[in-house]
Amino acid sequence: MEKKNYTIKEIAKLAKVSRGTVDRILHQRGNVSDKARQKVEDILKRIDYSPNIIARSLKANKKNRVVVLLPSNEKDSYWDQSVNGILEATKKANQFNVSIDIKKFDVDHPDSFNKLVNEIFIDPPEGILLAPLFYDQSLDFLVKCISANIPYILFNTHIEDSQSLCFIGQDLFASGRVSADLLNLIKIPNKRILIIHFDEDPDTSNHLKEKEIGFRRYFEEKRISVVIESMRLSSHLADHAEEQLQEIFGHDDIGGIYVSTSKAHIIADFLQKKSLQKIPLVGYDLIAENINYLKSGEINFLINQNPKLQAYLGTSYLSDFLVFGKKIERTKLLPLDIITVENLDFYL
Repeated sequence: MEKKNYTIKEIAKLAKVSRGTVDRILHQRGNVSDKARQKVEDILKRIDYSPNIIARSLKANKKNRVVVLLPSNEKDSYWDQSVNGILEATKKANQFNVSIDIKKFDVDHPDSFNKLVNEIFIDPPEGILLAPLFYDQSLDFLVKCISANIPYILFNTHIEDSQSLCFIGQDLFASGRVSADLLNLIKIPNKRILIIHFDEDPDTSNHLKEKEIGFRRYFEEKRISVVIESMRLSSHLADHAEEQLQEIFGHDDIGGIYVSTSKAHIIADFLQKKSLQKIPLVGYDLIAENINYLKSGEINFLINQNPKLQAYLGTSYLSDFLVFGKKIERTKLLPLDIITVENLDFYL
């Protein structure tokens, strides 16, 4: 006997729930109660439901628009790589009538993020890819996406219980621990360790907070007695960054530095220009400035966060979901690649 193909309407009638509830369960988006989910899943098992892949593929005839929200790469070249990943994934997405609209906000001004959010809901897209640097503003935005039934993927920074289709990035807590382990190998004994956050406020930037917690926890759990001082600095010369650095490094009591962002080169540049004694330095990301100082020895280790791959996967996953209803794993954690001058060429 030929197997019957059930419609969403028929499944909803059998399960005694709304069509919208069935649609959200089948396409893994939006909020559904455990009771309703169980009802639908019981019916799906009873009728031996399997999605019609060919029918789903025909959705390629429908035009889908994805909006990508990320920090501007004008102030931080780290995001250049994210843009490159998005553009690379766009070539594939365009073949299935998925257009990618990149919108950039100013990392120094949360209001610029809010302005973009307001613009987005004037003409809502079919999907959102977001790097949620501003925690509170991002939460408000995601609540609006849920209300509008717009699926979204997060990359670079995770937000717990965000109901995102997927998070793509690294384990930031573990990243902090790895950085602490590296610095512990080379730090100068009996001296302070500095954690330096550039520009962003760790109290409102979850990715920086998680890194610092992991970093401190490492020394606590290993019972290593060390004084750790955390500070926020500006990367802009107009904001007297050099004067700040002169004050900090005018004392001979620093035994190691951990920079939580891609701005380790600012510290390396200052130490080199002032001909100060080399201080063990660990930072992030294979941007050109950091690579130069890794080669010269001012930076000892870099952890590669692979922003290009994060953005590429986020764009690709969301496109596949919209076009083919493809199932996405909830978390995609990328490796914590430790880069030294010895293995740098393999990553370039």
